[in-house]
Amino acid sequence: MHLDMLTAKLFGALAGLAAVLALPRILRPSLDVKWFSNGTYSGISPQQLWIVVALVSAAFALTYFAVARWSPRTANGYLSLGHFVSTAAGIFLISLATAAFGGMSLALKGHALYVATLRMADSPALSPWPMLALRCGLWSLTLGCLAFLSNLVMTTMRVLR
Repeated sequence: MHLDMLTAKLFGALAGLAAVLALPRILRPSLDVKWFSNGTYSGISPQQLWIVVALVSAAFALTYFAVARWSPRTANGYLSLGHFVSTAAGIFLISLATAAFGGMSLALKGHALYVATLRMADSPALSPWPMLALRCGLWSLTLGCLAFLSNLVMTTMRVLR
């Protein structure tokens, strides 16, 4: 089995799982939490996060499938698997934090990330673990994207040589 096809299948499975988890939101949209965004902040609910995860995972699966199928050179299998592991860990940690917050709004001002949650009004004090999970998830997701970009650049350079 090709490692590139394995990565495509893993991302396809992650997209399928995310679509199943997003299905209640798609079938029964509610008006209590909306996706909103303006120049300073954007908000997301846990179900909407799964919709985004499904779409991004499907795009990665199609990319790895196309490279394995039609490219004369294959992508680096270890970077591909590192991309999947980092991305899946980041998605898992961010979804844990989002579920613990009950949905959240993120604002990036300067070099600081501000988080407003739907449970802030009712909760006297937030536990520090959701913020730690959110930070680790964002770092892991960033690391996965860097692995994808480096793999893409290396594969492109091998094809063009």
